[in-house]
Amino acid sequence: MKILWGNLVTVLFGIGLVLEIIGFLVGCADNIPFIIKFISPRYAKAKVGLQILDKSDELNVQDCGFGEIAQIVMGELRLNNPPEKLSSVSVTKIFRGNAKLAFSKKDVRKRIPVTVELSNGQKPEWDLEALTSWVNDLKSKGVFKIAVIVFLLGIAVQVISFVVDKTVSK
Repeated sequence: MKILWGNLVTVLFGIGLVLEIIGFLVGCADNIPFIIKFISPRYAKAKVGLQILDKSDELNVQDCGFGEIAQIVMGELRLNNPPEKLSSVSVTKIFRGNAKLAFSKKDVRKRIPVTVELSNGQKPEWDLEALTSWVNDLKSKGVFKIAVIVFLLGIAVQVISFVVDKTVSK
């Protein structure tokens, strides 16, 4: 019977350790590409789309991340336009313009315009900084909370294994 408890303690300790490692990896997902692809695939694809846009100044329908960025843009358009006007409109191409200086009363900053070509011929323009912010919003907002919860759950399982071990040892 003591051997079975010993195996249970080892298994519980191992499960706790695995949960802690998973919690740690989820918490560091931004720095580990295959983890972020697993946790937030839309964010990962949109991030690739931003990289393509940065390198080639143009994002086409067949490029990775185009669909995700197009959904973001259409979502922003829906905030300011009636739904019936956007029902037949889609994004056909996204262009990155040349950097410009934007002056305000308190500071000067670099502004990189992003022009979106729509199927109805219109070409609304946004700032690359705003588009990047919207892409970052795709990342699961609770990723850090999930990581902490899983990590703490792993610690709790390990504490239970130590309690079981001390109880059986008596």
